[in-house]
Amino acid sequence: MLDLTRAGKALVEELEAIRLRGMERVLARMAADDRRRVLTGLEALVDAAESVSEHDTRTPRGRRASA
Repeated sequence: MLDLTRAGKALVEELEAIRLRGMERVLARMAADDRRRVLTGLEALVDAAESVSEHDTRTPRGRRASA
């Protein structure tokens, strides 16, 4: 098991804050209707991901999953 150092945890928090600020800037440029559509799409993505069994996520070695 690995644990982050205090400095490592601080770096992760800083990078997360940078990522969130970037996402906030992008979302702020979008119309409210577009933001709602993004949210609906993300909710659908999460629902689909939760319904996939572990067996369904495996692909044979050397083969790519198709979308």
